[in-house]
Formats: sequence, structure tokens, C-alpha cells
Amino acid sequence: MNLVSTSLKTLDNQLIVIPNNKIWGDVIKNVTAQGKHRVDMIFGISYTDDIPKAENVLIDILKSH
Repeated sequence: MNLVSTSLKTLDNQLIVIPNNKIWGDVIKNVTAQGKHRVDMIFGISYTDDIPKAENVLIDILKSH
């Protein structure tokens, strides 16, 4: 943090420079404060595919991780 901006290093090693007027005037969301994180994923499936089989494949993947 300096007089005009604040620099942040992201988890994927990018550097973000934010003007200090945004820091003092907006909400800051800390996504690294907790040990567990939620990940939302969207999967598409055709109407002609076997839906129960697709569900079982996803459940097996989740159980293995």
C-alpha cells in the first residue's frame, strides 16, 4: 500500500493495482480467509444421454476427491 494505490498478488500470481479511493470507498471481499472454498460448476447433458449414468459418474468423481 502506498499513497495512491494498493497492490495485491492473486493466487494465480497476477498483480492487481487498485487505486486507494476504491479501497476506502468500496467493500473488500476476502476469498482466502477460510480454509475451505466452494466451487460452482455447470455441466451440460443431452436429452438423449443416460442421465442416471451421468449422475453416477459425477458422484464417483466427487467421492474420489
